[in-house]
Amino acid sequence: MTGSGPYDLEPFAERFPDVERRDRRVLTVRRHPILGDMECSLIEFYSVHPNMDDRHAMLSVISSVSPRPEAWISVLLYPIEEGDDGLTLDPLHPQRSRAGVLLQEVRELLEEDETVLAQWQEHYVTIKAAAATEKRPEPRQADPDVQLELLRKLLKEPGIGGREPASLLADLDRDIGDPSNALTLTQLRQLFEQLRWAA
Repeated sequence: MTGSGPYDLEPFAERFPDVERRDRRVLTVRRHPILGDMECSLIEFYSVHPNMDDRHAMLSVISSVSPRPEAWISVLLYPIEEGDDGLTLDPLHPQRSRAGVLLQEVRELLEEDETVLAQWQEHYVTIKAAAATEKRPEPRQADPDVQLELLRKLLKEPGIGGREPASLLADLDRDIGDPSNALTLTQLRQLFEQLRWAA
């Protein structure tokens, strides 16, 4: 999902590294019955697509001992319903075993410090304003034959029920050729998730 597709998620640090270093939030957990002693950075991603006013942040939770994300958390920056904190584990990214516990830790962080959500809202507005001033190339028409071939490969993939979306899509990426066809990857990822849970 990050880096391509209709959502165009981009790390906030890519455009504003100094602001990101200053504002980065870190979860510090001590003597937790499941997490033990742990420090995790909350790395922010936002959609930079000009027509996508999704009002979301995507958090990649990175521990101090491993570069692999412990969790991917979707944050609705402007919750609509009363009592809805807008936090969910993102279904389109691989989650590690402790992701649910870390989601609760982020939830408690937002409850304890109201400035966290306000800061992410500010970052959302900032990156959207920067992206709006860019000149973007006209999107090319995707090749339906290539899309169909990618779909066929996905359906024929052996052991599809045991593979992570990121792993399978990395293989598919090499077969695209024309980047305009990358817009189908999010659709393929969603289909793969359905197939994996059905397997």
